Amino acid sequence: MEHLESLGLPFQGKSVLEVGCGVGHFTKWLLETMKVAPPIVCVDGRAENIAELKRRVPEHAEGFVIDLDHDGDIGLRFDIVFCYGLLYHLENPLLVLRKLATVCAGVLLMESIVAGETGRTLTLMDEPSHVQNQGLTPLAQWPSRDWIEHVLRTLGFHVYRTPPPQHPDFTGGSSIQRVVLIGSREPLDNSKLTEVQW
Repeated sequence: MEHLESLGLPFQGKSVLEVGCGVGHFTKWLLETMKVAPPIVCVDGRAENIAELKRRVPEHAEGFVIDLDHDGDIGLRFDIVFCYGLLYHLENPLLVLRKLATVCAGVLLMESIVAGETGRTLTLMDEPSHVQNQGLTPLAQWPSRDWIEHVLRTLGFHVYRTPPPQHPDFTGGSSIQRVVLIGSREPLDNSKLTEVQW
């Protein structure tokens, strides 16, 4: 949260779709600290997560159970699409990114575990069946950073890398590697971001 706030992106008054919202760890922060326009539209694949989200922020969030791998399109448009911690749990991340691109009118904020391979790759992974906050199906595909960047660019976004959050998963001190990427429909004039060149 501190990392995202430090980037100085224009959140205030923007409409937000939060995908893979879980129980709403980011939802209240987006509303109170980043001052986005209520209500945030939140989607998650688990009904129990949406029920807990509605209990936590009943007046400021609209929650819907949607399995983005298998259900239909979302159907609305948003200034900001917030997608932290979801992509690497999906069977079909390309399909889901296409759905998110369709509803994103402005900025797509993406955080993901990435596969260690270089190049535009997806790595098939087993999802742990005994952990209730992981993927909905037994298989997932971990993307490489190059893969995510290429897909976002192909879907019509300017793609930006951010400085890494100060956490071992982002700075190379962990066996898991994560990235934060930003896709924007319009160029962003922000000295903290590095645009991916093609």
